Amino acid sequence: MHSSPCRLGKGCRKCRYEKCLEIGMSIHGMNKEEEAPTEAVEPEMEQATVLETMLDKSTVFATILDSVLSTSMTFPHLLKAYLKDGNAQLFTNGIKSDKNATSTSEKMTLLKYLFNKFPIDQKELPSFLQLSICKLELKHLPINEQIKIKILQNDALSKIANFDVVGNRLIELSNSVQHFLNIFYIYC
Repeated sequence: MHSSPCRLGKGCRKCRYEKCLEIGMSIHGMNKEEEAPTEAVEPEMEQATVLETMLDKSTVFATILDSVLSTSMTFPHLLKAYLKDGNAQLFTNGIKSDKNATSTSEKMTLLKYLFNKFPIDQKELPSFLQLSICKLELKHLPINEQIKIKILQNDALSKIANFDVVGNRLIELSNSVQHFLNIFYIYC
């Protein structure tokens, strides 16, 4: 360490590096081109924080999407009530029931992967969920129920312009929804 106390304290990279060496860090694992760190860490830490935030966001979005789609499949009457009257019980019941259910980890891993591959931001999530709900196929229901729900879905889809996302971005979201639904159908 410095011969006199360092004014930066814990913020001094040289002091931290020397402390690492002192407690047994091996320098043999480093590439020969790399030298002891001398620049501030903030940009690297910022990138790591952005990545962590993105991963956390993909986990949250995947959980919400899975919850809403699973609830729609299990309780089609809630889906109909939402599409017909805007009853948000589809979302609240889905989130409550998701706390007790464990989703397939493979499915969640794939959904998170898709949210990283096709990133959306928080303001786009309502549009994305609306598109997902409107494109969801409930083939386990009798055909007459499927038709009734499809009519409600098409009506809701025609009102998607009321959401904040428009133009090319809405088309991109609409196209990416099918990838998410394909993963969801595999694990239903």
